[in-house]
Amino acid sequence: MPREWFRSFFDSEYLALLKDQWTARATRAQVGFLEKAMKLRPGARVLDVACGYGRHAFELA
Repeated sequence: MPREWFRSFFDSEYLALLKDQWTARATRAQVGFLEKAMKLRPGARVLDVACGYGRHAFELA
């Protein structure tokens, strides 16, 4: 397996598929759950391990 396998795996086709599956409302609900479950405070630091197009990272920011 190539060292940077994720570059070809997470291509534009994959990202388009994800965007069609998740609405902005669903993303907000998921991040709200994470904030509550993890007891995150404003300014908290969170590592979002890349596996998509950053929808959770953008919402957390």
